[in-house]
Amino acid sequence: MAEEKSESSFRISYYAFNGRAGPLRAAASLGGISYEDVFENGEEHKKAKEDGTRRWSGLPELTVLDKDGKEVTKLGQSNACLRYIGKLAGSYPENALERALVDEVLDSCEDMNNLVAPTFSIKDEEEKKKARLRLMEADKFPYW
Repeated sequence: MAEEKSESSFRISYYAFNGRAGPLRAAASLGGISYEDVFENGEEHKKAKEDGTRRWSGLPELTVLDKDGKEVTKLGQSNACLRYIGKLAGSYPENALERALVDEVLDSCEDMNNLVAPTFSIKDEEEKKKARLRLMEADKFPYW
């Protein structure tokens, strides 16, 4: 792991579980980048949306900080945040073709997330299992 910088360069706002913020935290840690975690609950997120203080409509949200810890801007969209952290960490390629190959993997992961995500709201465990097994049918993941 890279040597960690002492000051935080950004703040990650998300719920108190990995979800879409997990890759952001992992990329920062692997890159030796110090950051702050802000854990929100559903009510806090709802209020931020209603107040119009959310960059986009959902979490995670990354607040970029200057060298004095003051807010510069906010970034939304988890893959945009991940690319930003990757650039800071030196793990997002400079070469356009290599960058496109990384983006291809990120976009493929997004495709899979979009297929699986609806199953999280299924309360009945047996129905959830059936829904997830249906995702394994040949026509669901045609590229894998």
